[in-house]
Amino acid sequence: PSLKDNRRQSYVVNRFCSVAIWTIGVLIVCEMFSIFFKVPLSSTLAFGGVGGLAIGLSARDIAANFFGGMLLLFNEPFTPGDMVTFRTGSTEVVGRVERVGWGQTKIRGRDTRPTFVPNSHFVQAAVTNMDRITHRKFDAIVPIRFQDQGLLEKVVTRIKERLRSNVPKLDPLSQPFRVSFVKIGNYSLDIEVTCYFAVKSIDDFLGLQQIANLEIMNSLIDCGAQLALPTTILQTVVVPPSSQASTSQISSISFPTAASTMLPTTTTQATTLPAMTTQTMTTSQAITPST
Repeated sequence: PSLKDNRRQSYVVNRFCSVAIWTIGVLIVCEMFSIFFKVPLSSTLAFGGVGGLAIGLSARDIAANFFGGMLLLFNEPFTPGDMVTFRTGSTEVVGRVERVGWGQTKIRGRDTRPTFVPNSHFVQAAVTNMDRITHRKFDAIVPIRFQDQGLLEKVVTRIKERLRSNVPKLDPLSQPFRVSFVKIGNYSLDIEVTCYFAVKSIDDFLGLQQIANLEIMNSLIDCGAQLALPTTILQTVVVPPSSQASTSQISSISFPTAASTMLPTTTTQATTLPAMTTQTMTTSQAITPST
């Protein structure tokens, strides 16, 4: 690529040219001063060094920002055009670098407001450069009904196949790619999906994330499984007033399903009175995902 197309190389070359021009200009001024006042050049440089030290001590913040700009030049944590994230005090700054000057750096946030940060701040601050990432991570938790426990292995395999085949820019070779049953929840069996997309842009990532979510939903439909959502069932039991027993035992609810032994149950002791007692328990109700 040409120098104009290579943003980073153009920035470094421009900075070095600026440093060289300023250095040559200072030496020319010192030489002219020595000739005009008929003072040796070494004495002029020595005087300039002492004067520079005095100025540096009296303006430490300016000197710190200047040397901070020099460090930014040599270390290159970011260049103009990069999207960066860092903290200044208790505030997190997120924005795109527009200009790196000798004293301060101009960063324009997502709300288009510019922020001017002293270069000395970057000497100790941790800066995250979002333009230099190689992948973006995708995470998802898929809750399955207890009634579909016999389909778990088939669902896991089907999700892997669909993601590998239908999601572009998925990188299962150099980055982790995991689809596994990780948890028995209060109302569901949880499958965790973790993979990485070889993209930098957040817009590209959101598009790939949508494709991956749709493929996961289609995998459940292919296997006949359904998502589980928390549902509360309220049962009302009327105790007749003519009952002769001092107390009555209200037995727990049971469901004639394969997962009935795995569901939490509740037993309530009620006194025989002409009143109503209630019992609440949590189970799962399936909602069939739409394609």
